[in-house]
Amino acid sequence: MGEEIKGVLSILMILALFIGVLFLAYYTTRLVGKRFTLGGPSGGQIKVLDRLPVGQDKALLIVQVAGKTLLIGVAPHGMATLCELDPDRLEEIPLAAEAPFMAVFKDMLKNRGMKGPEQRKGTDDEGK
Repeated sequence: MGEEIKGVLSILMILALFIGVLFLAYYTTRLVGKRFTLGGPSGGQIKVLDRLPVGQDKALLIVQVAGKTLLIGVAPHGMATLCELDPDRLEEIPLAAEAPFMAVFKDMLKNRGMKGPEQRKGTDDEGK
């Protein structure tokens, strides 16, 4: 009987340790992720307003620096300022963390002419 209790306690300790490691990994990634997100903490002089991947290892950035809004191209071989943008003509850009996933996903489907999950349900019911 004593050996069974020791075995159960051993399994519970391993399970508790595993759950502890999972929580530690979760909070560590959240902490690190906040430092590297758009609009996150920065030195105060440079702010990345938006980022658009345009290919493997290539992206366009809209950056505010020294009172200017710039469009910057980023590639593996370097970076280049493409043009200066008029900040008054830019739309308010929501940060990625503020946009709910389903809203962004539905908008993406709508722009590509695809049906969302709730639209498919209606068409499935009509065929029955």
